[in-house]
Amino acid sequence: MADYIDREELLKEFELYGNQSPVALSFIDETKDAPSVDAVEVVRCKDCKHTYKCACDGTAKNICDCMEIPVYDDFFCKWGEKNENIY
Repeated sequence: MADYIDREELLKEFELYGNQSPVALSFIDETKDAPSVDAVEVVRCKDCKHTYKCACDGTAKNICDCMEIPVYDDFFCKWGEKNENIY
């Protein structure tokens, strides 16, 4: 799986250390010009505020309030919102 970085955060780190070597300056220029990916961060059901545990039918399940169905921990949907209470 690919790793995605926050370009602005990476450039802030370079500015913080003030490295002005030719290699560092070249890296900064290349980073600024690199193409970006059209991606959004998703919230998995296990971390979502709309998911709750239910002991339905004698087995523990995650239930999604938005879709009103059982969901797996690694599932996600467009309504996912991070549950701040678990962090």
